[in-house]
Amino acid sequence: MNGALAVTTVTFNAQTGDILNADIGLNQRSDTNPQGYSFDPLIPAPPSTVSAAPVLVHESGDVVGLAHSTLPSAIMRIRAGVGGAGALGVLDADDVAGLCATYPVGRAAACETTPHRGLACATGCQRTAGLGAPRRRSRPRSRCS
Repeated sequence: MNGALAVTTVTFNAQTGDILNADIGLNQRSDTNPQGYSFDPLIPAPPSTVSAAPVLVHESGDVVGLAHSTLPSAIMRIRAGVGGAGALGVLDADDVAGLCATYPVGRAAACETTPHRGLACATGCQRTAGLGAPRRRSRPRSRCS
């Protein structure tokens, strides 16, 4: 991870912009990763550790498409969780402006809650046509009986 606190990988449909998958990986210190970081749930974190919450809030911003900020107080700055208001997990005016620009009020939005490859069912799963096609819809495309 080259010194990064965390890395987010987002897989999306380039034609529709639909997010298909997102993974957030923390660069956790371990025996096999001695250069990693020790994360703590406390804000602020004790010395020699990093608060996990601001890092996860920052990475969630990456998931929803926010760009990194150069402002030291923004949660979306490159080193979130290290100093400034961003270290407290608090959204700065720049973060809010980015969210509002990306997702403006009055925007036609729909939410698809079914994973693009469908729901895993133990038995008796019936899937409707089109399962796996990434689309924004409001009703599930898969039912387990």
